[in-house]
Amino acid sequence: MVAKRKALENVDANPVPLGATGRGLPYAPEDWPNPGDVWSWRVGRRVTASGFHQDRFLYAPESLQEKSGKRVMLQSKPHVVRFLKEKVPDADIDAFWASFTWDIPGPAEDSKKGIVILGSHSGEELDGEFQVSGRTKRTRKAKSKAKNLISYEELDDEFALEQSESVAELAVASELSDNDAISQNGSEYESPIDLNSKGPQSLVESQAALDPQEFDNFLNSLDEIMSTPVNKSEASGSVTFQREGLTETRAKLSSLLTRGFSGLVTSSHFKQLTTLSSKLLQCDPTLSPTELSMLKLIQEIPLASKNFQEAEKLVSQADKFFDNLNAKISRVASLKNEYKEAKEQLDRSQAKESSAMLSMMEIDEQIAALQLRRAEVTETIKATNRQIVEQSAVQKKIMESLPKIVHEVQVANTEKEEWELKKNRSAEQVAEIKAKFAPLEGFSF
Repeated sequence: MVAKRKALENVDANPVPLGATGRGLPYAPEDWPNPGDVWSWRVGRRVTASGFHQDRFLYAPESLQEKSGKRVMLQSKPHVVRFLKEKVPDADIDAFWASFTWDIPGPAEDSKKGIVILGSHSGEELDGEFQVSGRTKRTRKAKSKAKNLISYEELDDEFALEQSESVAELAVASELSDNDAISQNGSEYESPIDLNSKGPQSLVESQAALDPQEFDNFLNSLDEIMSTPVNKSEASGSVTFQREGLTETRAKLSSLLTRGFSGLVTSSHFKQLTTLSSKLLQCDPTLSPTELSMLKLIQEIPLASKNFQEAEKLVSQADKFFDNLNAKISRVASLKNEYKEAKEQLDRSQAKESSAMLSMMEIDEQIAALQLRRAEVTETIKATNRQIVEQSAVQKKIMESLPKIVHEVQVANTEKEEWELKKNRSAEQVAEIKAKFAPLEGFSF
């Protein structure tokens, strides 16, 4: 490992183009955790002011991939640490980080200018450059908001990268349009962002092109995407966060909330409100689910108040842009619910169909058994019918002959005395004849 680290230090970290991919050293581990395991890496389309790629992704080797076949993509160091603790509990995390270089240098010309590189896949290239000057704080704030929206870990490679870049572009454009409409000295300036940009439309179209399985993964990751904390080095007001304790932050936030929504909308406490709520979200691990939902709701107050305040500040084209954007965000939530309901109904219908098919199969089996039984009963009936015919014939014959015999018996009964008399007389005659010729029996001459 020491030899590999020394070899790694000798590698010249050349600038990497936007959207580039690669395998192994110097930007991904090799032979970790098992010999032959090679990790892959990929960068996005944004470069920080320090000259490094802001969107940097790490892909686990095949031995650590999910059994479902989905490629695991890790986009931050905390994600990597959680993944390693889950997959390789006894791993040496320090040795893992020492085996490769995490920061990937971006294109030299972009890093020198301090330009924030936006994705070009949305259909139009954005004109103008976001210089890191008087608006550095707001640009970093926009980056932090974009970073909050990006947390894809197990989506398909192309889809995850395109989604993260598209959402990041949208967040940067929105933040600069909102916060830079009035500069720090109070003078207005023309935003370099084309408000008719097709970025949001491209986001919707890219989501519509997904297959149901990918879209399910996207929906299941929404909560994590929106709740992933930003890096402290990029979050605005981090110095203020470190000075204030969580108790004081809660007290200040509660004091602001006593003004009510109307009081907050018409006040100048948006920045403080966002700062305090962001600090609690990032630093307070004791938040209850209700408090988390309330903090997220608080962070939506500035967005909800824009249509209320900016009617006199922005041109009609900007109003239309933000109205459409808010409508699309609301539509996403609505479509998500509709999709879940439709999926649940589909699952219920499929389960009902399966149950009906099973019942039909059971009925068919019963019908087949009954048909077999019916055939047996039919044969029994036929045999019984033949017996009935034979017995009926015998019965008929008896019925026909019995009266005749009874009549003959009746006639014989009338002649009985006469026959008895004849019998007696004949018996006497026989006896007389036998007696007459009895001497001849045994006589010899």
